[in-house]
Amino acid sequence: MRFPDPATAATFLGHPATAAKTGALPPSSLTTLLFPGRVAAATLESLFRRGAEWEAGVEAALLLAQRGDDAAADAWLSDVASLAESAAAGALQATGGRLVGGPGAGGATHALLARFEDAGQLGAFMRLPAVAAMVDWGEGEGGGGAAPPPLAVVGSATMEVAPAQGVTRA
Repeated sequence: MRFPDPATAATFLGHPATAAKTGALPPSSLTTLLFPGRVAAATLESLFRRGAEWEAGVEAALLLAQRGDDAAADAWLSDVASLAESAAAGALQATGGRLVGGPGAGGATHALLARFEDAGQLGAFMRLPAVAAMVDWGEGEGGGGAAPPPLAVVGSATMEVAPAQGVTRA
């Protein structure tokens, strides 16, 4: 979901109806990533996710822990989101930011979400040197004389998106 500001997000997350739906779930089954992120509003399609390319695909979430200073981490994350949307990986949309409310699971301080049309594009993204460096340093395998990136992957999730049955569009 997208919220225009943190106060609106807090209102939604604290609403009794939201609490009733999420409160019945085991605590380990629910994770909320709340961060301010950019929205590429060049077209309404990017906001409303209309069109065949949005009907199926792969969404990736990377949880990142800061290893450098704030400015370097924020700039790195912005550059990686831009790389995801470049011709090198072809993401339909990518956004990331610093987690609101302090570190999350695994010491994550930032999150990156990206939507790809297929798993091949996600694989291309994960093989990009900047992304591979974050994974290597997150797993403790970085080095070889190279300076660590300012963010390291400490968790990830990949979701396959498929059309819902019985859903029609007006």
